[in-house]
Amino acid sequence: MGTARNSTVPVKIAVFELEPPYITDEQALALLNECDLTVSSGKVIVAGLNDYQPEALRLALPKGIYRIRIYYYNLDELSEDGLDGNDTYTIHLWQTDAAKGTSYLKGYSSASQ
Repeated sequence: MGTARNSTVPVKIAVFELEPPYITDEQALALLNECDLTVSSGKVIVAGLNDYQPEALRLALPKGIYRIRIYYYNLDELSEDGLDGNDTYTIHLWQTDAAKGTSYLKGYSSASQ
């Protein structure tokens, strides 16, 4: 998963037992993707490009295949230099029986285009 800024951004992560319903806040939602993640070690590291890996957040997850749904919000609310903004991200994970590949459920279209 990538973010619109190369700096610290707000990210919420929620792990579910079953596939959760979609969040329906369409006003701020700019982009929505899903992808697979195979967890083979029982741990997932959550870190940005500039984060120090040994200190990064770790999630303990049972081994298996997970589906990840990524909500990207307020992508049009970035400064001109791309360093500041109101973009936020929500990630939902749940274990699944089989990989499904990547799905682009809502594409991004900048309001400034």
